[in-house]
Amino acid sequence: MATEQELKDSAAAHARATTKTWDWYLQKIRADPGYQYTNTEWYQAGADLQRLKGIPPTPQSPGLVFQNVVVVSDSATQAVNEAPTHYGLLFSADPRYMQWTGLVGQARGQGRPFLGCWCDCRTTLPEVAQQVAKQYALDTWAGQGESGDELATALAAECPLLVGNASGWTSAQRDEVTARIGQGRLSFAQEAYTNAGGPWPESTSSQGVPCASLCIGLYDASSEQPNGRYVSVAEYRAHTPSGMWMGISAYVSGVHPGELAQLP
Repeated sequence: MATEQELKDSAAAHARATTKTWDWYLQKIRADPGYQYTNTEWYQAGADLQRLKGIPPTPQSPGLVFQNVVVVSDSATQAVNEAPTHYGLLFSADPRYMQWTGLVGQARGQGRPFLGCWCDCRTTLPEVAQQVAKQYALDTWAGQGESGDELATALAAECPLLVGNASGWTSAQRDEVTARIGQGRLSFAQEAYTNAGGPWPESTSSQGVPCASLCIGLYDASSEQPNGRYVSVAEYRAHTPSGMWMGISAYVSGVHPGELAQLP
């Protein structure tokens, strides 16, 4: 018995092989009672589609969820060694921060839910992340959407995971992300970078976009903002509702020793 995909491919092949339009074919059947329509490519395409109706749809595998994920730039060794093993890891696809490549085997052996890479969709583009994921046999890749332009780049590449700031998007972009989440095509983590001058997680808003988790910033942001600093895991925990804390994600760079082990 042919599979769903085989019937789809066969129908498409027959349709491409036709030399007449669909309208011409229908008109010919109506006008010529002796027309041998069952010998045509259009008939064979339709027959494949008719058979397809009798096959139950293939169940779609649930996508990965952006929850309990560590997004890594230059702290890959610490992330692999310290982050709880129920956390997925997203390594940087930026060539400047790819010292993690020798750690993939160790991370795999820890039984983590997934390993992937991420790109900022600005200086490192999705095609680079996709190639890195393929080269190192990673499970997935993620895009960044801190601005509308970054988001547009990530969505154009059909990113399955997204970390960013919904307040930096247009209303139409928020609607598009919301729709993709509802369709199971995307999982989103809203940044809660108190270290960079943003509000505490308890006051962070994803602007109505469903987020799988909040992503806290575990890096010294003093060079980014006048009031930027390093905010510890303990500080973040004190300002995050308990239900939200259990699924927390984190972006890490130059993270203090022992910090990642304190993640829930």
